[in-house]
Parts: sequence; C-alpha cells; structure tokens
Amino acid sequence: MKRLVTTILLCCVCAVIGLCGINKTLNAAQRLYQSATTIKNYQDAKNKFISARKDVGYVAAEHEKAIKEGVRKCDRKISELSPRLTVNGSSTSTDVSFSASGGSKTLTISTNKGTPYASSLPSWITVSGSSSSHMTIYCSENTSTSSRSDWFNVNAGNKSVRVNVSQSAGREAHLTITGASFGNTKKDGTIINDFGATLYASDIRYLCPKLTYNGPATSQTKTIYVKIFGPNGVLELGSSSKDVGTYTYSQNITFYPGMSNTVKISGWGNEKSSSYSSGTYRFEFYWDGSEQYSASLYLHKRAGESGYLTVDNKTSVSASFGASRSSETFYVQTDADSWSTWGVPSWCTITEKTSTSFKIVCDANTTSYPRSDYMKIKAGDKEVRIDITQAAGQVSSATINRIWVDHNTYNWGQIGMTIHIDFSVNGLKNHSICPVAYFYYSNGNKLNDYDGLYRTTEGQVAIEGDKSNADYDGTRWSDYTLFMPYAQLHMAPGSYILQFQIYIKDKTTDKFLVGPESQNFTFSR
Repeated sequence: MKRLVTTILLCCVCAVIGLCGINKTLNAAQRLYQSATTIKNYQDAKNKFISARKDVGYVAAEHEKAIKEGVRKCDRKISELSPRLTVNGSSTSTDVSFSASGGSKTLTISTNKGTPYASSLPSWITVSGSSSSHMTIYCSENTSTSSRSDWFNVNAGNKSVRVNVSQSAGREAHLTITGASFGNTKKDGTIINDFGATLYASDIRYLCPKLTYNGPATSQTKTIYVKIFGPNGVLELGSSSKDVGTYTYSQNITFYPGMSNTVKISGWGNEKSSSYSSGTYRFEFYWDGSEQYSASLYLHKRAGESGYLTVDNKTSVSASFGASRSSETFYVQTDADSWSTWGVPSWCTITEKTSTSFKIVCDANTTSYPRSDYMKIKAGDKEVRIDITQAAGQVSSATINRIWVDHNTYNWGQIGMTIHIDFSVNGLKNHSICPVAYFYYSNGNKLNDYDGLYRTTEGQVAIEGDKSNADYDGTRWSDYTLFMPYAQLHMAPGSYILQFQIYIKDKTTDKFLVGPESQNFTFSR
C-alpha cells in the first residue's frame, strides 16, 4: 500500500513538472554545446538535443524550435572541425597536363587544416609556394620523344587529393631559332641600351641581335651570316661586309643543347656616330646556305631629329645647267617634320617648294665663263649638299701659235732679249689681255729677283706685258713683244741654260687662259 502511494505521488510530480514546461534534457544539451570543443563533444550535444524530445517535460510548441536550432548549430561545428580538402574544386582527384617544354601551373586549394603539402612526387615534378589557397607545381622539359604521366598527392590533415599529371612527348633535338631581340652596344659589347628597350636611331653605335633558340642534341658551331636591310629595302654594307652585295657581316657562334637558350651576336655599326636612320630594319640570319630566321626592328627618332634625308635618293647631288635660263625639279625624302634650303646662289631661285620637292631656276649666264656654287637642303640634324654648275654664256679660249726670241737687242739703253709671241683669243670681246713670262733654270728652279723691278709678288723673275684690248670675239696678236733686260736675270758671270714660260692672261678676270709654253735659251756673261 505504501509503495502504491509513492508511485502515485511521483506521477503527480512529473505531471506538475510537465505542465510547467521544464525540459531538463534540453537544458543539458545546451550546456554541452556551450562547453564543446571537439567533434565528439558536439556530437554528444547533438544527440542530447535529439533525446530532449523524449523528456517528460517535452512540449513541442515550446521546445521543438530550440531542439532544431541546437542540432543545426552542432552540425555546423562538426562540419567546421571535420578535416576538409579540395584541389581545383575536387575532393578526390584532378588532372593537370603540360606541354613538352614544361613550365608551371597553380593548383587552387581549399582546406581547413593549415598548409597542405605534396607527397609521392614524380622526379620531373616539383612544388613551391604552398598555402591554404594554392600550390604551384613545376614540370621540367620532356627531352624524350615519348609522352609521360604520373601522379602525386596533395595532403592536409587526414585528407588527400590525387593529382594526375601528364606531359606531351619532347621533340627530336635540332637547332631552331625561335626569337630575336636587339640592343645598342659599344664596339667591345658593353651595353648602352639593353635588349628589348626602345631604341633611337641617333643613339645606335652597334646594333646587336640576341637570338633565342632551341639547341641541338650536342653542341654545334655555325657560321652565321647576317643580312640587314634598311628602311629603303637596300642591303646595308660596310667595311666589314666581306662579300659585297651578299651579306652585311658574319660570325662563328656555338649553340648548346637545351630549350629557350640565348646567344648574343656581335653588332654592326660605327663607334663614333650612328650608321642608322629611323624606320624599320629587317634582319635575316643564314647558315648552311639557307635562311634560318628573320626579325624586324623599328628604330625611333627623337623630336627635332631627322632619321634620314636624301635628295633624289642621294646624300650629295650635282646639278648642271646650260648657259640659258633653265630649271630642274628635285625630290626630297626625309622623316623630319620639315626641311629648308640654305645658301642658294645669287643667280639661282627656289620655286614650287612642297613637302617633297622643289625647283631650282638658274638665271642665264651672260658671262663667257662657267660658274659654280653650292647650296644645302637641311632637315633636323641632316643635310644634303647640292653642287651647281652652269655653262659659260660664251665659249672662251686662247691659243699660243708661235714664240721666238731676238737676243742682244736694246730697249731704252738696256741690252736684253726680245720675246715675240703670236697668240689669239676667242669669245673674249672687250676683255683686257696680256702675255706673262716667268723665268727658271733649266731644271725648273725659279730665278730669284733681287731689286724688285721685274718680279712676281713671290719674288720670281718675271715680266708681264701691257694689257691689250680684245676688240673682237676672235682677236689675234701676231707679234706681241716682251723685253727682258739681261741685267734683270741677276746671273753671276758664266754660261747658263735658262728657260722662260709664257702664259696668256685675261686681266679682266685675272685668270690665265692658256700656258705654259716653255722655251730654253743660253745666257752667257
């Protein structure tokens, strides 16, 4: 009877507790969650939350929401604490492929277990730069002619992801140029402007190529023949161009095995100033009788500079004009912004000037002598000289027909020699004409004057006749005479073979027209 009463009392207490909504299991689950630090702790808390539904104090309307929220929070913590690893989005395996030349690729990693590491690496694979978000793998060149494949693991905590790697077959090794870059160097190879930099034509001393190549199976030495074609398409040649018209220069180069090797070839140019103008240059590389590679390079020009300047495709020009008024058109080629004329002769005029051409007009030459002068075309730091000549308006000439001498003649009380000259001039109407005689020893040495009477300004014994006017276009003097006193020869006693030389002089222009005509004579004293 006593046991029955106790049981009834307990049931009444439980009923009261249930009616009050007290769920002791739920309270215990929440305490377990608050103190949990491990996956097992959170698993125990989760189980406690689930069992709270069996508690005598369980009231669905009051407790179900808290139970579900507790289970959810425990699952989240269990997930966070559970080891996790994915590589390129996969938790099991991923594939990576490489070309025969090898290289590097980055794996995308997600893990909650610190820095991952690789294991079971193939001999041709290495790794670096590992973090919780990525890992870089490096593949060496495949030098065999067969493809290859293997695998390794990426590990974090107790998780592993397999990485399958494959690589294409290598090529059969043979020498191939794959690229070229250019630098500006001194003659000894010292770099002025590095390879791949922007190059300016005016800065260039030696334009030096650097070749990138895939090497042969074993080292090879080749004679490389280099052709350089300028912006005008013409092959560049110089003193180092051994076979004129064939190539610009050559050099012996040793090539070594391996991929993407580089070798520098000696440059071509000038140590003192640039041999290059702005524009596009083409380099061609030859060996064993055939072209192996070609590359183009643009050389820039600085502001205010001229990379090139030619007139009629020349760097110096000669122009000839007839005596009458005439003209000629010339064509200018330059990369400068503008060009100008300098030093135009007074008897010439520049007309019809455009950006690419101009005309020189020469006035008629009314003189009997040809004339010449020069002018320049300038652009930036470049210039082209134009030498201009024009024919005489009248053709002038002089001829010595005959010379003879009378010795021991007297003139104004002095004894001496009379030189007779038969000469004629043409095309010199109204010009003043006179003969001149210069005296020498027979060996060609000059006779020196000592009293300043019969002499040149340099002190040589000479006599100049009185000027005589040419009254006609064709004028002749059949017997023009010059008298030379013996005393003015200034000879010591003895016998000598002497010589005089006759010139015909145009006193109007102060130019000699003809001469010398020489004649020896014997002088005794």
